[in-house]
Amino acid sequence: MRFHGKIFLGFYLMLSLVVVVGYAGNYQVSSTIVKFNAVRHETLPVISAVQDIRLAGQRISSAASEYCLRTVGHEAHADRIDDLLRQEKDEYSAALSEYEKLVSAYFPEERVFYEKLAAAGSRLIDLSGQLVLLRQEGIVGAELLAKKMEADGAAKYFQGVVARILTYEEQELEQRDKEVAEAAENGPRNLLLICLLVVVVGLASSVLLSRQLAGPLVRLAQAADLLGRGESGVRVKIDSRDEIGHLAATFNQMAADLEAHHNNLARKVQEKTAELSAANDALRRENVERQQAEATLQEKEAELRAIIEGSATGITVSDLAGRILQTNPAFQKMIGYPADELLGKTFAQFTYPDDVAANREVFEEMVAGARDHFHMSKRYLRQDGQVVWGQLTVSLVRDGLGQPQFVVGMVEDVSVRRQLEEERGKAGKLESIGILAGGIAHDFNNILTAILGNISLARRAAEADSVACRRLEAAERATLRARGLTHQLLSYAKGGAPLIRTTSVAELIKDVTTFPLSGSNSRCEYDIPADIWAVAIDEGQMSQVLQNIVNNAQQAMPDGGVIHVAGENVVVGRDAALPVEPGRYVRISIRDHGCGIAPAHLDQIFDPYFTTKETGSGLGLATSFSIVKNHQGHIAVESEEGRGSEFSIYLPVTTGESTVRPEVARTLVAGSGRILLMDDEEFIRGFAVETLREAGYEVEVAADGTEALALYKQARAAGQPFDAVILDLTIPGGMGGRETMEQLLLIDPAVRAIVSSGYAKDAIMANYQQYGFADVVPKPYKIEELTGTLAEVLKGRDASRIEDGEQNGLAGEGSNTQQGGRG
Repeated sequence: MRFHGKIFLGFYLMLSLVVVVGYAGNYQVSSTIVKFNAVRHETLPVISAVQDIRLAGQRISSAASEYCLRTVGHEAHADRIDDLLRQEKDEYSAALSEYEKLVSAYFPEERVFYEKLAAAGSRLIDLSGQLVLLRQEGIVGAELLAKKMEADGAAKYFQGVVARILTYEEQELEQRDKEVAEAAENGPRNLLLICLLVVVVGLASSVLLSRQLAGPLVRLAQAADLLGRGESGVRVKIDSRDEIGHLAATFNQMAADLEAHHNNLARKVQEKTAELSAANDALRRENVERQQAEATLQEKEAELRAIIEGSATGITVSDLAGRILQTNPAFQKMIGYPADELLGKTFAQFTYPDDVAANREVFEEMVAGARDHFHMSKRYLRQDGQVVWGQLTVSLVRDGLGQPQFVVGMVEDVSVRRQLEEERGKAGKLESIGILAGGIAHDFNNILTAILGNISLARRAAEADSVACRRLEAAERATLRARGLTHQLLSYAKGGAPLIRTTSVAELIKDVTTFPLSGSNSRCEYDIPADIWAVAIDEGQMSQVLQNIVNNAQQAMPDGGVIHVAGENVVVGRDAALPVEPGRYVRISIRDHGCGIAPAHLDQIFDPYFTTKETGSGLGLATSFSIVKNHQGHIAVESEEGRGSEFSIYLPVTTGESTVRPEVARTLVAGSGRILLMDDEEFIRGFAVETLREAGYEVEVAADGTEALALYKQARAAGQPFDAVILDLTIPGGMGGRETMEQLLLIDPAVRAIVSSGYAKDAIMANYQQYGFADVVPKPYKIEELTGTLAEVLKGRDASRIEDGEQNGLAGEGSNTQQGGRG
């Protein structure tokens, strides 16, 4: 067949395939439209009719039930309920009729659903009408309730039938939707398959035509391409006798001529290549050896560089004159200079002035040959002006002939370690004083308790405006000042644990820092954020710390000035140079603009009895240091002579909410009940008994825990238990408050006990609730404090009695709380 006949045949075949694809697509669209119309005109109207029937039935049932539940005298307007029911019945009948038509027309197999629904609806309407009729006739009670239950059952059955029909119809709708979706989905797929078939047929036809028309030309073009790339042995096998066959024969002759010429050139090139190969082998061996040597050297240099750069210890390399040649990142970070600024500098340029001479002396000795290395501790001056301590090891590096070449130094930052050692030294000094102070404060507090209590009793007995009363008030004030001194002594003692309460420091700071400045020319300015975190502190002890620092700030500015007090939330990391555990802290800073502190005194200001003031005792800052340390916090100072000082207090943050301790009563608080008092000091027992009896209590006393336990057991056995127990924590040679409380809890888990002591050897006074105590009264105490605390503890007793009385039906009969036991 000639060329034009083959082309016409291909065009006719492609046109036929296009007609087939169009017909298939039209058929698929028509099928999808038919199924969609069936869903729209048949299933959806049925669902709508059933939903209308359900709503009409619900409204009939609800109207009848609502009318039935009206109270007597509110059943008027019976004709309105009748009209409402009639209207709903009409709507129900219309919806039911529509449902029947649809079922008969499209779904005859669902006739049984219609019959069940009609029967259930008829019964619901009948029972609802009977229920309304009974209510209109005034019938109430059991008959009406029975009819309502029957009507409710009919309504429930009716709703169940409707629900089943709707479920069935929705499933049918879902099935038809699925069929429509499948038709819509399968249409493109089927059309795609037809198109793919058309493509396959077209491709097959194209292949056949291409083999007939283009095959010989393609083979000839491929052979020409291979010949152009140097394959002179290529030949074309075309046996036709047309123009293409003649062209192939001519091509094969040309390829044979080129092959002969190529073989001749190849023989000559091979001869020259053999001559050059020997020379290249020698050069190649020499190049490989040189590359191996360079690679080994680079690996060693990389290893050494990685060791130096990654070392946590500072490393320096300098010449024999002390000029820096190289440093690693650890050293750069330690002294705060970038690498490029260190090159060419001498160590004296960033060494603390007092350490330069000693450093230069040992360095010159080493370079002169007197030693090969040396060790020393020295201070460095950072770029930001801070001073850091370094532990330095320096070695002299020599060449193969023993001549000095350069100096290598290794520096470890020991600033934090030295600071911790200094803190431990300060803590040791305070601890030795604290042991003595704690013992003195304990005995002194016992004596002050008796003095303060008897003064209070005597003042109550004296006439209000008499000279004796004024003298007693002055004596009481002096005793309270003595109590403050013992509290200060206890701050040194190990056992002087703070009475911790979760507190917001904002108000405490403002209250405490204002009082010391009364009548002076100085004032405070505050910068405390509203979201300052809560801390767990002893408010009394922390007030003492703040007052001490503010007093010092005011004294440092004799002409007056502004004291800046700030608070901020900080997070201390593990790498921070602070002797505290990592975590969240509140930082309180107090800054003045006074004379400042001399550098020589900065390391001593927290030492006991160290002072630079003529009238100072040297205990203020030492006390503050001990208090903050007992709070697991830290206190630090920064100062510059002539420009002022800044004290920073770090207090750990608590997760609890702020609490407020009840205000101490200003007068003796009356009460009632039986009280057991245990104290080893007879004079304390005497005044306490007199105080409590005057307040209205019945009191028995014990000298130690053994006697107290015996009295407690006897009182319970006699049916006259004690309402509260007051226990002295420390009883020399006897059972103290802690051991006694443990035994009391075994006897009576509901015991209400108050712990009292002038000195605690552990944290019981601060964490009394953990040991079962209801409250705490530190010695020395006033009679108002004792009776006020006792009254607060006994509030729980009265509340428990009222609660028990209500649970037993006795709330209206009252109870005798004068001699009664605990709730």
